[in-house]
Amino acid sequence: MLQDGKLSCPLDMLTDIPAVWNLTPDRLSATFVVPKGVELGKNPYFQWMTTDRTRAVFLKDPFSNLEVDLTLFGGEIPVATQKAQHKKPGFLWESSCKAGFRG
Repeated sequence: MLQDGKLSCPLDMLTDIPAVWNLTPDRLSATFVVPKGVELGKNPYFQWMTTDRTRAVFLKDPFSNLEVDLTLFGGEIPVATQKAQHKKPGFLWESSCKAGFRG
């Protein structure tokens, strides 16, 4: 939901084992879609890093006038950047994050 130039983006599905092993590029795209009523030229939640859609990056500040509130573990841990890599077989997403602490 867009509110005051901010979008909420919980990333818990990327840490949900074993469900994350069944995550596909198509499902990732379907999960993180632009909210209805919001017009943007590209997805504000994440960008594909490769043309074959095997690597994605989630950014906190995708645009100068928009902040995406990336979080893990039910909103308990704020995240500055999240990268995920899709590997076959098994559709395993290898995730790493750079945590940003609220103060």
